[in-house]
Amino acid sequence: MKAIVCTFIFSGFIFLSGAQRSADLSVELVYPSTDPATFTMNTPYNIILKVKNQGTEAINASDSLFLYITQNGDTLEFLPGGEDHIVKTGVNIPVGDSAQISHYMVYGDGTENSMVEACFSVIPVNAADPVTDPDISDNRSCVWIEIVEAPTAGIDQLQTDMISVSPNPAKNSVTLTVVPDGNVRLLSLDGKELALITPSNKTLDLSGIQNGVYLLNFTKDEHLFSIRLVVEN
Repeated sequence: MKAIVCTFIFSGFIFLSGAQRSADLSVELVYPSTDPATFTMNTPYNIILKVKNQGTEAINASDSLFLYITQNGDTLEFLPGGEDHIVKTGVNIPVGDSAQISHYMVYGDGTENSMVEACFSVIPVNAADPVTDPDISDNRSCVWIEIVEAPTAGIDQLQTDMISVSPNPAKNSVTLTVVPDGNVRLLSLDGKELALITPSNKTLDLSGIQNGVYLLNFTKDEHLFSIRLVVEN
């Protein structure tokens, strides 16, 4: 059965040859965090990749990244123009540092009860100030995904209505409506991980966090949640 995949592009990626700068990137899946992972049909999932710069030159905001996604060995094409990659810009990755990028995926009708291998590759590109990756052997990360039919309304209700934080804006601490499965990642709006917070039951300590707008990323029952948070300490 041919899989039908819908994608929502939140941010973008680029590629060239004959580059002068060398940025040796490696790619690691942050979410899904299990292999195999279980995705529910017609439910959006935020695929999160950790991209580390192991090279000798920084990835700058003027550079671009190309994200390629294959499924069972076939390269996916994306709307609106049928491109074989997603373009992400504005990502800064200093030498030895890492940043996170994300892409939403949905498996549509007709994909239930199937198993697919999804692989995600990232390539740096800049036409004006060429950059290359001398070793692309570690630029790809893969995961097996089992696609299941939509669950009962009760589980959908948990996903859509019950996940929130308060107060928001927050000062010193914030309380979630659920207990996360593990640590909570505090991200900047461009996807850079700023802190890893260990929750105390449903409470997160924000006393050391500067004022600003952030994303809180955490998992609950194998689902990833991303909540916009304003801190006003």
